[in-house]
Amino acid sequence: MQQGDSGAVPRPGPMPGADEADLIHSLDAVIWECDAETWRFTFVSRRAESLLGYPVEQWLSEPDFWAVRLVHPDDRASASESCRTAVAEDRDHRLEYRARAADGRVVWLRDMVRVVREPGRRPRLRGVMFDITEQKRAEEALRESEGHLHDLLRDVRAIVWECDAETWAFTYISAGVEEILGYPVAQWYEDASLWANTIHPEDRDWVVEACMAGMKACRDSTLEYRSIAQDGRIIWLRDIVRVITDGAGRPARLRGVMIDITDEKTLEEQLRQAQKMEAVGRLAGGIAHDFNNLLTGISGYATFIRDALGPGDPMREDAEEIVRTAGRAAELTRQLLAFSRKQVLQPTALDLRSVVSGLEKMLQRVIGEDVALSVAAEPELWSVRADPGQLEQVVLNLAVNARDAMPHGGTLAIELRNEALDEAAAAAYGDLAAGDYVALLVRDTGTGFPEAALSHLFEPFFTTKEPGKGTGLGLATVYGIARQSGGGVRVESGLGLGTTIRVLLPRSEEVVKRSPEATSPARPEGGLETILLVEDEPSVRRLAKRALAGKGYTVIEAPNGVDALRVAKEHPGRIDLLVTDVVMPGMTGRSLADRLARDRPETRVLFISGYTDDLAPNHGVLPAGVSFLQKPFAPGALRAKVREVLDGAPAGTPG
Repeated sequence: MQQGDSGAVPRPGPMPGADEADLIHSLDAVIWECDAETWRFTFVSRRAESLLGYPVEQWLSEPDFWAVRLVHPDDRASASESCRTAVAEDRDHRLEYRARAADGRVVWLRDMVRVVREPGRRPRLRGVMFDITEQKRAEEALRESEGHLHDLLRDVRAIVWECDAETWAFTYISAGVEEILGYPVAQWYEDASLWANTIHPEDRDWVVEACMAGMKACRDSTLEYRSIAQDGRIIWLRDIVRVITDGAGRPARLRGVMIDITDEKTLEEQLRQAQKMEAVGRLAGGIAHDFNNLLTGISGYATFIRDALGPGDPMREDAEEIVRTAGRAAELTRQLLAFSRKQVLQPTALDLRSVVSGLEKMLQRVIGEDVALSVAAEPELWSVRADPGQLEQVVLNLAVNARDAMPHGGTLAIELRNEALDEAAAAAYGDLAAGDYVALLVRDTGTGFPEAALSHLFEPFFTTKEPGKGTGLGLATVYGIARQSGGGVRVESGLGLGTTIRVLLPRSEEVVKRSPEATSPARPEGGLETILLVEDEPSVRRLAKRALAGKGYTVIEAPNGVDALRVAKEHPGRIDLLVTDVVMPGMTGRSLADRLARDRPETRVLFISGYTDDLAPNHGVLPAGVSFLQKPFAPGALRAKVREVLDGAPAGTPG
């Protein structure tokens, strides 16, 4: 079409008859005719008025009605050009455009136009206008829905796909495949073998077989397998496959959704690892408890023998060696208890800088002259609440590990700094909560760990060292102490890349107390007080009674809580101290102390045990006012602790 400005009114064509007119005006479309040069309408059906609101007379009287008044300004140029081209090429054409109704509404029209040429007459255009507004709205809604679906699939990291059941060539695959696996969408259409080739070699055979079996049985299936992304990453996919059959019930297409479940699988692996560590921890704690009773007897009786022998007696050195060996065994049990988080903690507000600086001279001796040591700390380092002795063990264990990883020398760097962890950063440490922490970083330039070893480093007795070079308890101990203190541990390492171990401890708002150094006068080892000794292990009970009675104490004994209450009731005099094991059959040491306090509130209490699940259920932290001696102990340590409790301020049993 082309706009015209001729003042001549074109001669109209023959008008339809009455029957034809009724039919035309009853159609749900606008039938029209116009001059091909001036674009002036010569006929318009009555539907034009009801559809767009303009009277038929206005369509016929205004020369530029279609191009200027009817077509939306934004579509005018393209619609006019389309019409001009059709007239010039003398061909039928179809165009879609927006029109402005008389009341201001925007109406979408589909205009089917034919060029009519008859001898002796001017060229005309005839056409039919359909209202396609609802169709356009539906198309827009569909586009929005598809866009929403695309966003949804992107957010859940999923790939929607369809393929031919015979050739497995993809007929559709969503853009998510490029984001998840990296291969361009076009490559999936071009290469029918790409899917199978991206499956991890260890999963490929069974996945393909399972898919074929499901297809042959026309059975939907869900498969979980590993795929290898274009950049080499391993991606776990959950593939939900549906078999689409033809009219004869034969498989025609496969349709499905691949969902990226890599994060889910990582969490599952972390849970399995945590459950394994918990199970090993329970086993280790139980072994340590029983072994500590044995070591108490071995160490104690060897001490009695050593002390009874003169300095020149050749057997004295043998007894001393037994004591030393028992001490090394006791250290192993302490490490097992640290891993299983059953050792006793006596936490206080600490500045980690003071802990590390107090160990610097010892650390230099431990790591040797060929390893350079550097220590750095933030000036405004936050305080932590932890057991200072346990933290010293953490630092020493990490230093020893670092030294062993640098047999030809290197650098050991210790750094202390504040770290505020959000939820994502905290998740890297397992179930650690987001918050403020103090980080102890220990870096070495040693050999590093292979990737396969990283998930096993905190397991007790796991070691990458040569046989006889280590117990495999160093990092397990660090892990247990950090977890029991409310923190976490993370290892970053690679073969030939050195190792960085990050220990996080929760920030404490407590003020670190700076106590002045003072020397306390030595306490006497003995006394005249009466002690009720309760211990279910006979060898430990005999040892403790001998150690105390030999220094003047009156010792009454019982093998369990029930007998202890009976003995206490029958004893006519004062009982100054209850020394009781914590874990005993029938009645725990804590229950015994609580019941004894009702009749003898003046009796003080000293708990002894290999671990304290009953006494200190909150991560092994002792309640305030509780006196405790860890097994195994030497006779002298028992006597010293007893004297300390008797000479201290009166204390009740914890509530």
